[in-house]
Amino acid sequence: MVTIYRVFNSNGLSYIGSTTRPIKKRFAEHRCHGKKTNNTLHEIFKDEAVTIEALDYCNLKNRFDRERCWLNKYPNSVNKCTPWQGPKDFKPAEEQRARSAVLMKKRWTKNRPELLKYVNAHKTIKFQKMASAAGHKKKYEIMPIKEVVCAHTRKRLGTFKTQQELCSILGLSRKTIYRFTHGMGIYKDKFIISEVSP
Repeated sequence: MVTIYRVFNSNGLSYIGSTTRPIKKRFAEHRCHGKKTNNTLHEIFKDEAVTIEALDYCNLKNRFDRERCWLNKYPNSVNKCTPWQGPKDFKPAEEQRARSAVLMKKRWTKNRPELLKYVNAHKTIKFQKMASAAGHKKKYEIMPIKEVVCAHTRKRLGTFKTQQELCSILGLSRKTIYRFTHGMGIYKDKFIISEVSP
């Protein structure tokens, strides 16, 4: 079920619309959007006494025909374009299309420096991430391979390049590994680390 509604003020200006939801919810949305100066309903909501009324009820098939019919009955409406026939044949009025093009051009030229700054920053961040990943990969490739050996049994425990790999070999935390590699803590005499020749 579709409700055709009219939002109007005491000056006689009105807006005709249709919705499948409760008109109170739709009215709350219009009131919120009407505060913006570039909105169709801004002229209506300048006035304090704004009300909404249900004009007609119909099914989805007749929705746009009924809306167009009510638009003809209220020539003082602020609707910018006539109701459309559905998503496939949406053809706004030529005047509306031209107005939209001018508005978009104005917005782009006005905000162009900020938009470009945003786009460039986004590109830079993406590039930095890619370069950083490539750098890490290259750094990893040129890192020397080291092996860890138990000091008491002389048993070879494994080879590693990074501290993270050493953590997984010994089953110790990163903090403990850091202390061990810097000659501190209880593990300093338990393991021997040496470089492996390729």
